[in-house]
Amino acid sequence: MKSTWKQMLGASAVAALASIGSAHANVITQDLTLTASGPGSVGYFAFSVSSASQVTSFTSSVLGTGGTAPFDPVLGLFRNDGVLDASDFIASNDDGCPVSTCGPAVSFFNAIIVTNLTAGNYLLAVGDFPFTLAEVLSGQSANARFGPIRLTVSSPDNVLTSQVPLPGTAALFGLGLVGLAGLARRAR
Repeated sequence: MKSTWKQMLGASAVAALASIGSAHANVITQDLTLTASGPGSVGYFAFSVSSASQVTSFTSSVLGTGGTAPFDPVLGLFRNDGVLDASDFIASNDDGCPVSTCGPAVSFFNAIIVTNLTAGNYLLAVGDFPFTLAEVLSGQSANARFGPIRLTVSSPDNVLTSQVPLPGTAALFGLGLVGLAGLARRAR
């Protein structure tokens, strides 16, 4: 019985360690809730591209609990070099995504950006219309509308990596190991 617990603990540790740091996928989604004007009124999502590929990024905005109608998402794509400034701007879109791709956006259309990206780190910024470069850079929008928003990034190639916060993931993993060790000890 002791060796079985140790084997299970070891296998769990290897599997969990393999998932810490980043997640590779062809499609990555991130759910955000934007607040009305001020802090939290601009949403950000960081991702990486491992090799050149066409990348599609779009919003899915639906009226959810605690949201206001209408919510009109605007999407911006930036290089993520660690210091966000106007020179990082790549593209933006408002109302360009068909309902068949992004779903309905209450009273407006969702935003979509389709572009070829080289290997590197990128940042999506989303806010409610009108959404300016100054608001992206400051992290605060002056808009009164708020609500849930889903960002989706996809590529036909397996080149996307979401940037998972490592400290929180590692702490959660550590707590799980402590719990498993406690169960193993108790079973003895």
